[in-house]
Amino acid sequence: MKKGKKIYEGKAKILYTAPDHGTAIQHFKDEATAFNNLKKSTIEGKGILNNRISEHILSSLNQIGIETHLIKRINMREQLVKLVEIIQKHTKQSFSKNIDLVELIKKDKLINKKISLNKIKNIFNYSKHFKYVNYIFRRVFK
Repeated sequence: MKKGKKIYEGKAKILYTAPDHGTAIQHFKDEATAFNNLKKSTIEGKGILNNRISEHILSSLNQIGIETHLIKRINMREQLVKLVEIIQKHTKQSFSKNIDLVELIKKDKLINKKISLNKIKNIFNYSKHFKYVNYIFRRVFK
């Protein structure tokens, strides 16, 4: 799929226009930062891993009736997504206050109306495969 002009670039991804109106191509980067951008590095394969984790979680949400911006994974680093305003309130709160993301989601009344606690746990159970990610980041950013 042909990428158009760059719409946005952040620390972890780049958004490009896509051929279809209302869609974008989301490219996951290998760059990593720590300590409010004081330490920067490249971790080969980080973008690929983030793309697959994102695809897994968003596909799981779509399958149980919670609409997301994901249309499909294009390749190992890119997804075709709907151009919508993406709110990351729970994720930001989870990281900033060091609160478990699943616990925050369990308290969200809108989400709880659409999804059971067991389904929430199953969606995030995938993360157990990545239990050493923090260890890897500590080793990289010595």
